[in-house]
Amino acid sequence: MNPHDIKALLGKKGVRQSQLARSLRVTPTMVNAVIFRKTKSRRVAGAIARVTGRQIADLWPELYGPQSNRHGR
Repeated sequence: MNPHDIKALLGKKGVRQSQLARSLRVTPTMVNAVIFRKTKSRRVAGAIARVTGRQIADLWPELYGPQSNRHGR
């Protein structure tokens, strides 16, 4: 999914990146970096998936989908 679509999903749920970051004890920059695929954090990505009501593989299919080449991770 496009990073801007992920941000829009968060907005529709009334969740700001800063709120999510605070709840995860990470920086808002980290949340943004995960959304824009600049860094990878399954914990942050999973939290974003939970609050948006989507599957992590739907948001980042190239990283967490069945064709992602995860090697069991």
